[in-house]
Amino acid sequence: MSAASQIIREAISTALAASPEAQALFGDPLRLADRPSRHLAFPHLSWGRAQTSDKSADGVDLIELRQDLMVWEQEGDAPALTGQLRTLLRQLTINVAAPWCVISLVPVFTDTFNTNRLGVRRGLIRLRAVMGQIEEPTS
Repeated sequence: MSAASQIIREAISTALAASPEAQALFGDPLRLADRPSRHLAFPHLSWGRAQTSDKSADGVDLIELRQDLMVWEQEGDAPALTGQLRTLLRQLTINVAAPWCVISLVPVFTDTFNTNRLGVRRGLIRLRAVMGQIEEPTS
């Protein structure tokens, strides 16, 4: 995983953990794992695939990230829960450490799937983030 992917994951995790709406959906403390876990109570979240592309130009470092966030639900309404999280993600304020800044963070794809575990459904939210880092001018 790239450093930029780790930065955006940590920022999203922090924002979700501080959100009363996210706590109501996924517990307090927030049930969010780095990878799928059979040990967390339902519903819970896990991180999925991450892709990073360099979109830099003169004087500006830009990185485009695609990050999957999975929603795991058992015997509940996985599409509704995934939709609620998507709405919440669009409203979050995401802060990252300088010199990086989040230019945009939007959910670009959402779907739900059956799993091979009886009654367990997985929701998928693919996030697209653009992060920038302004280079210091040289004298």
